[in-house]
Amino acid sequence: MSTMTTTPRTWLAGLGPAPESDHVRDDRCCVWSRGADGRYHDPSGRHETAEGLHARTDLVEVIR
Repeated sequence: MSTMTTTPRTWLAGLGPAPESDHVRDDRCCVWSRGADGRYHDPSGRHETAEGLHARTDLVEVIR
């Protein structure tokens, strides 16, 4: 039995409100960070709006 505490993970399905977090992880485990332009960017330089990212992926994890 583990005594470690973990932060709850929040997953959003493809429908519903867009994530409101500075960092999210998509269903391919790619972390997207919100840039100064308000769009999410991944390490390879791709970018997407919050609504577009949420609609394009099956699941989005909000990283707290």
